[in-house]
Amino acid sequence: MAIASSASASSEGVRDNSNKTFLDEEAAELDALVTNLEKTNTVTILNSFDTRLAHLESSVLPIHKSTQSLTRLAGNMNQTVAALESILSYFDLAAREETIIMRPLTEQDLQIYLQSIGRIREALKAMNSVNLKAGERAVQQLRRSLKVAVGKLHELFKQILVKHSVPLDLRVVTSSDRKDIPHMSQHPTQTLVQLAKSLAETELDPNVTPTGYLKSYCEIRANTMIKSLEPLYRSSMVELKGVYDKGSSPFIQYTASLLKLCRNEADVADTLLDAKMLSLAFMGSIMPPIEQWVEAGRSIVKRVKKSYMSEVGILFDIVESLETSMGTFESVYGLARRQKENDAFELLKSFKAGAMRTFIDFLNELRNQNNVKYQAMPPDGSVHQLTSDVTDQKKKEKKCNPESGSGPSAQNRRSQAAGRGGRNAIVQHYI
Repeated sequence: MAIASSASASSEGVRDNSNKTFLDEEAAELDALVTNLEKTNTVTILNSFDTRLAHLESSVLPIHKSTQSLTRLAGNMNQTVAALESILSYFDLAAREETIIMRPLTEQDLQIYLQSIGRIREALKAMNSVNLKAGERAVQQLRRSLKVAVGKLHELFKQILVKHSVPLDLRVVTSSDRKDIPHMSQHPTQTLVQLAKSLAETELDPNVTPTGYLKSYCEIRANTMIKSLEPLYRSSMVELKGVYDKGSSPFIQYTASLLKLCRNEADVADTLLDAKMLSLAFMGSIMPPIEQWVEAGRSIVKRVKKSYMSEVGILFDIVESLETSMGTFESVYGLARRQKENDAFELLKSFKAGAMRTFIDFLNELRNQNNVKYQAMPPDGSVHQLTSDVTDQKKKEKKCNPESGSGPSAQNRRSQAAGRGGRNAIVQHYI
């Protein structure tokens, strides 16, 4: 009985466990179904949203495109209105700027003046870009105003440059490194740089002959160099008096000073002018002084060739000096982009030709074997027949009249003898 009741209780426990397991499985399955249902609902909602958004997009897209188009049109209209307002403001700009342009220009008003010129240039650029017939009159007025303004800038540029381009006393400026050449002070330099920059925007082409302000620059700087070199130029043209000492020719100092001023002029142009205009300005400012220097050199050659045989030593001395300076001349002409037109080289050839021609003529005179007068050796053993003749004449005069040497004819003979005899000293000195 007890066993039966125990077995019954055991079977009931097994049944309870089985039911519990079944319920747990069902609960888990139910949870899975709930989860799947929630996912399904979410997907359904999202699909619904996608569908609705697609419909909304198809409805809104035309409106969006229309809005973009309208916005773009509105922006174009605003830009057009602004451009029209700007162009319309240019129609009376010349009259508005006239109060600034027409008054006398001073260094104190330069910035205001340059700003006014900038506005006029901007207006001209805008008016030329649209090419309106109605704006032709305004363009002409603007051009007239700009011409007047540029003319005043040009005048101020010349005034300041002339004021600060002072001829140098080359008796004081003697160093080879140009340290003793006074430099332009900072304020006028800055003013000239501003003026040159503004003027360069108006009228210049670096490949043509200097015009406008650049022409004035070349003339002023060239005249300053010419005035500085004028004393040396005049002294180079003076005939030799007495015996020539090697290295004492004024033309040698003239050449050295010219090269020094040319190198200084390159520094000035590099400071004041735009790099594109440097070569043109430098060439324009140094060529007149160089041409005057060449003229002086050729005059010396002609003078020696004609009659002043005692000056032949000057030619040899100058040739030697020019040969040592030729490298500097080449660098100067290189800056001026005139390597193929080196006037110094041509002058050097002229000096050499003149010196050698004169020297050859002199030797021919000494060695002339066809003239009977020169075949016999004079009694006093002199080589030069003319000198011997003068010596004999002087001996005769002293025998006849001890005071005859004071007469005019005797003085002339002494000068002739000195001039001819000087050639012997020259030959011995240079050959």
